[in-house]
Amino acid sequence: MELADLYDIETALEENIRTALIAAGFEKVFTRVNGVVDFQRDRPRLELKVSLGAQNGHFALCDDGNERYDQWAFSLEAEAVTSPENTSDANVLHGVYRAQVRATFSTLGQASQRDTTNFPNHAISQPLRETGTQHMLNPEKGYEASRLTFSGTVAIRKESFSAVFNN
Repeated sequence: MELADLYDIETALEENIRTALIAAGFEKVFTRVNGVVDFQRDRPRLELKVSLGAQNGHFALCDDGNERYDQWAFSLEAEAVTSPENTSDANVLHGVYRAQVRATFSTLGQASQRDTTNFPNHAISQPLRETGTQHMLNPEKGYEASRLTFSGTVAIRKESFSAVFNN
């Protein structure tokens, strides 16, 4: 592992969250890295996008003797997409799927701190805070979507710095 791997935080966090969601039972979860051809046809599905914000001033003293910033604010967009149908069961599906996403994200921060399998080099330092949900319905194009937005703090694990400098 290289130091640059630790600092590719957006890609790492998207993929870490994706693997954790799949382990939690979500079957179709996509990021910009793993979006296969025609993935937009999969329903229900989640699309994830992480944007990094400011460093929060926290740093780690690394094994090479240098201090390196290790925590940043971030925002996460999770777009939940289902197919609208003209049946009452299917019309409830989107709300149920969106609620499952919200419930899973309510503990994702705490879970990431303990889960070094799905979050090997980074952890979400606090519970995620939902900052809004935008709902979209487009039956002509065959989808109903909710874009849930969350904010949080992500940290590079101290032991990950050690792994880089002690190879």
